[in-house]
Amino acid sequence: MFSVGRFLQRPLTLHGTSPAKRPARTTAEGAAAKIQRRAASVQMQADLTLLLDQHGSTRLLMRHLEFTERALQDRGVSGLERLPVRVVAKALAELESLVRDWSAVGLAELRSRMAVMVKNRPADDALEGLPFDTAHGAVVTEVEHSVFEASQRQWTSDDEADATGFAPTQQD
Repeated sequence: MFSVGRFLQRPLTLHGTSPAKRPARTTAEGAAAKIQRRAASVQMQADLTLLLDQHGSTRLLMRHLEFTERALQDRGVSGLERLPVRVVAKALAELESLVRDWSAVGLAELRSRMAVMVKNRPADDALEGLPFDTAHGAVVTEVEHSVFEASQRQWTSDDEADATGFAPTQQD
């Protein structure tokens, strides 16, 4: 028993380094930080899942939040950090539109992490140089049904004119 106790109290070496060259953070602090990070990840994922489960179609409507939920399930906080900034920004907007009460610790921490990621990380390089503005999505508005039908008739007549080369005549 004495030798086992002595073995367990012996300083550990990290990948061939001597104990004197060990990083400032002790292994106990590192393990505690890892456990705390994992607990925060589990809490964020659980609270987000609970939020998305409240209504059946939420995952279909809030695709970026659903993607964020899967990233948290699969890889925890590191999965969240690997998401593109554009996805995180849209997920943050969706989260803020859904939640009114931020008393859930996991949702509040998720919101905080996402906001910091959006603010501190540069925009996706893949989106630079596109000929259109990606910062603004499509603008969707509601119109009267008669306006929609008139537009549809115009599109249909334009399609028929394109196919035949002649514009159709109006028949009363």
